[in-house]
This record gives sequence, structure tokens and C-alpha cells, in this order.
Amino acid sequence: MVLIPFIFGIVMIFFNIKNIWGWLLMFGSMIMLLFGIILNLQIYMQTISALEILIMLVLIVGGAGLMLRGSK
Repeated sequence: MVLIPFIFGIVMIFFNIKNIWGWLLMFGSMIMLLFGIILNLQIYMQTISALEILIMLVLIVGGAGLMLRGSK
């Protein structure tokens, strides 16, 4: 059902690139499609200890800090 407005939006954009309704249909249906995919995901987490979570978080935040420092 989400792909029908997407197709109409693409047709409207190809007919007239300045058509605001075509862009709204296309982006709106793309957002609804992404939300539908995200909402239907089923994520299963293994049980891990607090020490393992802490180690992972320190490494993730440390890597992000190094990337930010390197981008200066």
C-alpha cells in the first residue's frame, strides 16, 4: 500500500520536477516504508554482564572521540 503513493510521486516528479505534491508523496511514502521496516524488526539480545557492557561502551565512546578529534 505504501508503494502506490511512491509510484504516483515518481510519475509526478518525472512529469514536472517542480511539482511539490510529487515530492511530498515520494518522501512521505519513503518515510512510511522506513518506519514500517523498523517497527517490524525483531531484535534479540544475549544476556551479558555489566562489565562487558561497560567495556563495549568505553570502546564505542572512545572511538567516537578519536574520530571527532581526527576530523578537526
